[in-house]
Amino acid sequence: MGRKYNVEGGQSIGASDTETMLTITCPADAIVKLRSIDVSQSTHETAEMYDVEVLRASADGTGGDTPVPEPVESGDALFGGTVRTGPAAEPTYTADEPLFKKAWNSVLGLSKVWREDEMPTLSPAGAGNTILGVRVILKAAMTTCVVQVNAQFEEVGG
Repeated sequence: MGRKYNVEGGQSIGASDTETMLTITCPADAIVKLRSIDVSQSTHETAEMYDVEVLRASADGTGGDTPVPEPVESGDALFGGTVRTGPAAEPTYTADEPLFKKAWNSVLGLSKVWREDEMPTLSPAGAGNTILGVRVILKAAMTTCVVQVNAQFEEVGG
């Protein structure tokens, strides 16, 4: 077992838009496992169906914020990689299928906890396997909103 961290991010998204809410970049000396995500919005009370995806990226986006993930256990070291929330320029996603894709209700939100053998995993070696992105997709005629994503991940090694 490794060190666990919590981080939250998000940004405004409009109708017919796709926006990355957060990215996690693997440190050079450890692997990272995405344990869970919680997706929600609190801008409106209209029930609409949005999509969320977890994908691999070969290059991180630019802009946005770079928050410091909070260790779950007090005394644990700071995360050795990088987290970016609300990037202004989208990451370069690989052509692979999403590691996770699910529709979610804008009023109810979505919680996803992966089993140990299902967790999307990043490795410091290998192109296209060092960055994970969580992005949200709104279809046409949807209500503009601010989406929040809370993620828990684990750093093993390092």
